[in-house]
Amino acid sequence: MAAIVYQKNKKTGVVYAYESVSYWDREKKQSRAKRKCIGKVDPETKQIIPTRKKAPEAFSDKPKRGPVAVTRISQNFYGATWLFDKIGEKLGLKGDLKECFPRTYKQILSTAYFLILEDRNPLSRFPRWSTIHKHPYGKTIPSQRSSELFASITEEAKEEFFRLQGKRRAEKEYWAYDTTSISSYSKCLSQVKYGYNKEHDPLAQINLAMLFGETSQLPFYYRKLAGHIPDVKTLKKLLKDINFMELDRMKLVMDKGFYSAENINGLYRNHLKFLIAARTSLKIVRTGLHSVRDRIRNWNNYSPTYDCYACSIPIKWEYSQPRPYKGDVLKENRRMYLHLYYSAERALERERAFNKLLHMLQTELESGKRNPDHEKLYSTYFEVTDTPVRGIRVVAREEAIAEKKKNYGYFALLSNDIKEPVEALEIYRNKDLVEKAFGNIKERLNLRRLAVSSEQSLDGKLFVEFIALVILSYIKKKMQETKLFKTTTMQELLDELDIIESFEYPGRKPYVGEMTNRQIELYRKMDVTPPASLQ
Repeated sequence: MAAIVYQKNKKTGVVYAYESVSYWDREKKQSRAKRKCIGKVDPETKQIIPTRKKAPEAFSDKPKRGPVAVTRISQNFYGATWLFDKIGEKLGLKGDLKECFPRTYKQILSTAYFLILEDRNPLSRFPRWSTIHKHPYGKTIPSQRSSELFASITEEAKEEFFRLQGKRRAEKEYWAYDTTSISSYSKCLSQVKYGYNKEHDPLAQINLAMLFGETSQLPFYYRKLAGHIPDVKTLKKLLKDINFMELDRMKLVMDKGFYSAENINGLYRNHLKFLIAARTSLKIVRTGLHSVRDRIRNWNNYSPTYDCYACSIPIKWEYSQPRPYKGDVLKENRRMYLHLYYSAERALERERAFNKLLHMLQTELESGKRNPDHEKLYSTYFEVTDTPVRGIRVVAREEAIAEKKKNYGYFALLSNDIKEPVEALEIYRNKDLVEKAFGNIKERLNLRRLAVSSEQSLDGKLFVEFIALVILSYIKKKMQETKLFKTTTMQELLDELDIIESFEYPGRKPYVGEMTNRQIELYRKMDVTPPASLQ
C-alpha cells in the first residue's frame, strides 16, 4: 500500500513529499519501504508541488521524433566525443542521466566532454570548443548558462542517478571507500572549513568521499562533506545513503581511518560485508596477535606474491545496538575474521626510522639542546641525570624501546566476509585505485582549487566533474588492460582520436572523415566500434 511521507531538509528547510510503498524483505526478514520523491510542499498552501518544473528556455531541448534535418554545411571534430558517447552507452550513463535529468542531460554530457578534452581551460572557453566539436547538446553554453546548469542539478536527481548506477554494479564487487580534501579560497561556501589536509595544504577545504569499484575500476557515488569532518565520522552518512538507495548487498573496503566500534556495529546493522584495516594497538588485534606470534612466521604462512607472512583466526565481535523503543541495548556476538600479517621489509623500515628518531633525541639530550616538543619522548625512552662532576648522562630505557619495536612489521585487517588472508590482502591493496582516482579528478579535471562562489554551483560542478571521471576511469582501465600505457599516454590517445572529423551537408547523409589504422586500433582497444557514419 502506498503512503505519502514528508521529510524536511535540515540544510534548506524545504519539506519534500515521498511516495512510500511497503514490502517484505525475505532476506533480512523485515518490512522495508521504497521511496520516490514526488515533489515539495508549499509552506503556505501545504500542497505538493512537483519538483521537476519546466526548465529555462536555454535548457529546453526536448527532442522531436525522427532525424533532424541538416540545414547548413558543418565540419567538426568528432572522434573523441564519439568515444565518450559509446562509453556512456556501455555504462548506462546516458540512459540514467536522461531519466534523472530529462531536460538537461545533453548539456551535462557536453560539459563533461569539454572538461575532459580541455582540462586546463576554464568553462568560459566552452563556446569556442563547441563551434569546432560535435557533441550531445550541439549548441553553445555561455558562461552564465553553465552556472544555471549547475544550479539546476538537484540533490534528489543526483541521488536517483547514484541509485540507478549502483543497481548496475553494486552487488558484483568490493567497493573502496575513501576521502580526499579539495582546497578553496572562497569564503562564501558554508562547508569550506579548516581541517586535516592529506596534502598538507594550508588553505581551508571541503572533503570529498567516494565509492570506487575495485573490479570495474569505476566510481558510482560521491558525497561532499565539510572540511573539518574526520574520516571516521563520514561512514554514518554513507550507511544512510546506501539504505536510502536500497543497495543492500554492497561490500566495502576501507582503511583504518574509518575504524570505530560504532562504525563496525553500523555495518553489521545494515547487513553489509566489509574489509577494514585496524591498528595493532587495538585490544582485539593485540589479543589475536599474541595467540599467533610464535607461529605466524612459519613457512606455510609465507606469501611470495606479497612477500609477507599471513594467517587468519576467527573471532567474535561484541555487537551492540541501542533499542530506544525498548529502552535497552541489544548485545550479541557476531562472526568476524582477523587477518594478521608480518612483513620483514616493513619491520626494517619502521625500525630504521625509529632508530633515527632515538639518535636525534639522544643527541639533543647530550648536547643540552632540548626541544620542548620532544619532552614526552625524552621521558619515555631515556633516563637523564645531570651532576656537577659527570655532567649529563643519558641512558636508554631498553624495555620501553623493545616494547615499541615489538609490533613492527605487523599489520591487521578485519572482515565479516573474507576467510582467506591473502585474498583479503589482495582486495585491500586494490584500494589504492581510489587514491589514484582522486588524483585524476584533481589534476586531470583541474579540481586542485575550487573556483566557484555558490553552494549550488559547487554541487552542480562536482556532479558534472564526476561524470567526466567515470568516463576517464573507463578509458584508463582499458588502457591498462591492453597495455597501451607502455607506448601511449591518455592525452596522446585523446588527441589522436579528437582530430577525426565529421561532415554534414544539406540533402546528404552525414559522414566521418578518413581514419588511420592507428585510430581504428585505438577504438578497438577501448572496446568501441569506430564511427562509420553518423546515422
